[in-house]
Order: sequence, then structure tokens, then C-alpha cells
Amino acid sequence: RSRPGAFAFAAYRRRRQQEREAWRPGRRRRAGVVGASAATTGLLVGLSMGAWLGLRVALLVALLTGWRLRFRPSAAARVWRRQAAAQRRTAGMLATLEQDGCLVLHDVTLPGWPASLDHLVIGRTGVWVIKSWWPSWPAALRKGASPGRAHVGWDGMLRGLRGETAAVADALAGATTMPATTGTPASRAAS
Repeated sequence: RSRPGAFAFAAYRRRRQQEREAWRPGRRRRAGVVGASAATTGLLVGLSMGAWLGLRVALLVALLTGWRLRFRPSAAARVWRRQAAAQRRTAGMLATLEQDGCLVLHDVTLPGWPASLDHLVIGRTGVWVIKSWWPSWPAALRKGASPGRAHVGWDGMLRGLRGETAAVADALAGATTMPATTGTPASRAAS
């Protein structure tokens, strides 16, 4: 049984672990920053408004500073986690095809490919390569990018999907006469 999003989530976990290992050596420095900011703020507030308020403000400053300096995975790592979630959502939509007699495979690895295919559906109409993809162009538009430049992501995604489809067709070349077809939920929604 294949698990949707397994490859992307494993990539997220690897990336997060590497970032955490790089983040750990500065723990003492960050603890010193938390302590110094709490002590300084507590002392200043305590001298001007009273010790009872200074202690409470120092605690609050320590909590806020510690929260701000906590470990957070980078945006590049979080993309992998979102990709895994998108693949699980797509797998949920493809579950109805399994009930109709299609074979639905998730995270299919092809020989010689560094990544995996998101979904592969084998049915009466052929072999379908389906990619789970969430378009990032609305975010680019919010940041002031031109609409023409935002659609470059669609072209790159479709080019990659065509390459994956060609690889599946090559792998199945001698085994079957079924056609291999591309499919993306996002591209169908856009058209």
C-alpha cells in the first residue's frame, strides 16, 4: 500500500532536522539574550514603578523573547510539508477512483529519478500521472509581481509533468498498449 505525501514529508523532516542541528549551537547565546533582556527590563520597570511590576514585566519579556527566538523551520522546509498535505488531499479525492476499479498508486519512484511521482492512476482509459500542486502565483501577485511573470510557475510545472509522463510511458513501453496521460487538478480548475 502506497502512502500519499510520504516522500515530501520525509524531505520536510530531513530539512527540518538539518536546520535544527545548525540552530542548536547558539542555545547559550539565545538564553543569555533572554536573561539579559528580562533582567534589564525588569530592573528598569522595577526601579521606576515598583518591584512587584518589574518582576511581572521581566517574566513577560522573558517569555516573549524566548518565543521569538525559538526554532522555526525555514520557508523552504515548510513548502515540503505543505506539498505532503496537498498530496494527501489529492489522494482523498482519488479514493473514489479506487472504488470504480482503478488502481491508484501514490509516491511512485521511477528508476533514475531523484523524486517520486505524486500519483499514478491505472484504469480503463489509460495511465494517468497526477501532480498535487498548489499554485503560488497569488502570493507573487500580492508582493507586487506582474501577472505575466506569475504564470511562469504554471509552465514550469506542466513541463515537469510532461517529463514525468514521458518517463512513465517509457517504463511501460513494452508492457502495455495503454496511453499515458497527464492530469493536474489545479490546471483543470484554471481552464
